[in-house]
Amino acid sequence: MVKKMKKMVYMLERDQLFRKSLLWELQSRYFSERGVQAWRDEEVPHYITSNPTIARAYAETVFAFYQDRQRLSASTEALTICELGAGSGRFAFYFLSHLMTLCASSGVALTAFRYVLTDFTQSNLDAWRVHPRFQPWFASGLLEVALFDANHTHTLELQVGGGAVAAGGLEQPLVVVANYLFDGVPQDLFYFQDGAAHDCLVSLHTEADPQQMDAADLLENIHVDYGYRPLTQKPYGDAILLQLFAQYRAQLQAAHVLFPATGLQCLTRLRALSRNGLMLLSADKGQCELATVALRDPPALTRHGSFSLSVNYHALLEWAEIGGGFTLRPQNRHRSLAVVALLLVERASEHDATCAAYGRHIAGFGPDDFYTIASLLYRGMEVMSIDEILAYMRLNHADAHQLARLMPRLTELAPKLDDGQVEALKTMLAQSWAMYFPLGEERDLAFEIGCLLYELDEFEAALTYFARTEEIYGRDAGVWYNMAACHQQLGQFQQARALLENTLNVMPDNAGARALLEQMAER
Repeated sequence: MVKKMKKMVYMLERDQLFRKSLLWELQSRYFSERGVQAWRDEEVPHYITSNPTIARAYAETVFAFYQDRQRLSASTEALTICELGAGSGRFAFYFLSHLMTLCASSGVALTAFRYVLTDFTQSNLDAWRVHPRFQPWFASGLLEVALFDANHTHTLELQVGGGAVAAGGLEQPLVVVANYLFDGVPQDLFYFQDGAAHDCLVSLHTEADPQQMDAADLLENIHVDYGYRPLTQKPYGDAILLQLFAQYRAQLQAAHVLFPATGLQCLTRLRALSRNGLMLLSADKGQCELATVALRDPPALTRHGSFSLSVNYHALLEWAEIGGGFTLRPQNRHRSLAVVALLLVERASEHDATCAAYGRHIAGFGPDDFYTIASLLYRGMEVMSIDEILAYMRLNHADAHQLARLMPRLTELAPKLDDGQVEALKTMLAQSWAMYFPLGEERDLAFEIGCLLYELDEFEAALTYFARTEEIYGRDAGVWYNMAACHQQLGQFQQARALLENTLNVMPDNAGARALLEQMAER
């Protein structure tokens, strides 16, 4: 008889409070180790909260809030917008691009605003500071960066222009953007049954040696087990948190509840930076109703390099209203993304323009609806006509991510387009490029646009995009060959020969480059 071999088990922790679990340390280590690469390699989902549609909705709402503040107060101080956990920086680029349009059309100077990108790891700040798209805004003072850890930071130490925003340092309310933030910071987990409350305890183990794994590998391979311990003392010292906790204990039966105490404490610290309160805009996978935040089973981790959990937006909304604030929440059932707004300011309900903008751009056809439509159209892109593609690109505000998805279909359609369609497509490509925030992804959008324009016999335009790919990715023999082909079609044989010779010096076996060079030699 052959005995079954037991698997080796490595215990990482046993019966730890959920909010103090090693999970959260691993989460921080993951983002510190990966930096911008986490978004460049698309390990961490971010498109749903970093696209032109959601950024425009936020910019419209924040601009409306600025107009309300102009009406309700006499402050001339710039309105500070602080984005927490800004990650790739893409959302800020889209937001500020549309904010510039709103300011220009309304006669408002950009100096009326200041946008502060924050994250807890310095490598992300360093990446933002050298990104070409951000340079004009850094130079003008519109854009700033600061380290901010949602777990404990109290001030914004500005790294570009210097200075700091400390408690009471702002006269205008602080606007906080927190997308995909609250799902990744420590949360409490309680179990309520028959009026009693229990702490949920977590034990972690792996079946491989944790010393041989980085944070990403550990988060991918870790096993989570839950236990329970009766809660015998008050979980918080804050009166509003205790009131909210007591409501859950009284109203819920046999339910696990994620409680975002760390996120609420973070908002309390941020609110203290201004003498006139705070406005929050936040998007995440989460729920806004009491019945939907009550979980029968303990939560499962959603793993994607890092991990995430659903956000208890019901707690955030209740917390704000208990504290005298005004809340805006989705009116329709959302599919993938909840977007809420909290106004923790005096005369909050009198911010009419803000409420109207939220209703038009978020509660109506909003970011979640757009993502639903985009997911549907993705499945049918291979049959879209050029007119349907152009209409969709107008709907999504020249979204470069959607353009990249459409490139195979556009390449297929290219030989069939008439002159008017080609001109419309060229305009759309230019608009999309203007709204592109490159991260150095493996997929080279500039190169693909250049190849498409070559197929359209738009050789001058194609050269522009091949030059752009070199600016982002560096010199490349394959790009030289494509550029040489463009110059050859334009009759610019000297430039073409030089590029082909460079190509062959690097790639002696490039038959296409050699054939094209021989073809030109016969002229």
